[in-house]
Amino acid sequence: MDYKDKLELLLDLGKVISKEHDLDELLTVLSDITIKILTADRCSIFLLDKKKNELWSKVAQGVEKKIIVPLGKGIAGYTAESQEIQIVIDAYNDIRFYNEIDKITGYKTDNILTVPLINKNDETLGVFQVLNKTEGFFDNEDAEILILLAEYVSSILENAMLYDSLKGMNESLEKKVQEEVEKNREKDRQLIQQGKMIAVSDVIGNIAHQWRQPLNVVSLLVQNIEMTLENDGVVNKEIDKSLLSVNQILDELSITIDDFRTFFNPNRQKEEFLILDALNDALSMVKGSIDENAVELYIVGNKKLKHYGYKNELCQVFVNLFNNSIDAFIDNESYGEIEISIEEIDNHVVIIFKDNGGGIKEDIHDSIFEPYTTTKHKAQGTGIGLYMVKSVIEIHMDGTITSKNTMLNNQEGASFKIKLKCP
Repeated sequence: MDYKDKLELLLDLGKVISKEHDLDELLTVLSDITIKILTADRCSIFLLDKKKNELWSKVAQGVEKKIIVPLGKGIAGYTAESQEIQIVIDAYNDIRFYNEIDKITGYKTDNILTVPLINKNDETLGVFQVLNKTEGFFDNEDAEILILLAEYVSSILENAMLYDSLKGMNESLEKKVQEEVEKNREKDRQLIQQGKMIAVSDVIGNIAHQWRQPLNVVSLLVQNIEMTLENDGVVNKEIDKSLLSVNQILDELSITIDDFRTFFNPNRQKEEFLILDALNDALSMVKGSIDENAVELYIVGNKKLKHYGYKNELCQVFVNLFNNSIDAFIDNESYGEIEISIEEIDNHVVIIFKDNGGGIKEDIHDSIFEPYTTTKHKAQGTGIGLYMVKSVIEIHMDGTITSKNTMLNNQEGASFKIKLKCP
């Protein structure tokens, strides 16, 4: 190939560089032109991985798999380490030659020309290599041409690396901005939620105040009945038992009112308590309904597990779940069974509450924890119960609650899984 032909190829290369923006395509075209100009059999462009101290083939004509060369190993590795141009006349007689690549590829290397790829800061980017000149051997003129082409490659690689770096910085910045925006949105949501909670707390406080007075009146009436019976010498165990039950219910209602008043109070105190105690408190509130509907109850697992949080709120969660199950038994006119298991898994208390009341309908299963979604007739429920349950578990107790349909003693039912941290 004469000087004019080489010049035309270099001009063609300049046109390609100005038009082509895909790095892999650009380097492949550059390698093809290099082979033609230097009348070589193969051409490779190696990039340096500084972390692994090795060269890897970005372009390797005639080879499908990526070639890996340790830094300092072989002619290419030596060139990358020394930043020196290498012209090798007989590869297999050069002690630096790394013949493992020939063994892998089945190719026989006779002569080699390598030029280091260096950036503006005099740092090694990689190695530009051509193999087996078709006529004779590589000489200084070939080396000068490859140096010129290497300048093109180095410039292309440096610009590509700069672009990738800027792109990475931009993506990182966008991610950080998005994270900060999301944090601010979360803060706004929390502030809005706190505002709602304060407003609801005021309303509940007013309602509780109105309820407290009639409860006190009923309590006084019960005391009057007890005193009248005692003064008249009347002894009736059934009446005494009924009056005792009325007093217990009044006490429970009073506690429930207090629970509602403190539910939205951020200053209420946490305590360490047994899960079983909260469950038993809930049972005392729904015992009448359970007995009336002949519900079979099973409590299994580790009954000594504790949680640090709000006992009364967990009690209200259990009350809601009990009431939902009982309503399902009544609607289905079925024999009711409830099983509650308490286990410790991965330093968490896992409570599984399941029944055989027919399960959750598929059309509302995904939304049962949303406000105003109810499984009951409009006259019976507002859909606030499970929404409040989820709020208590996730917001107040830093836990999770999930639901699914399951089987209990060969009958379909609903299952709720509560997960709380161990103290």
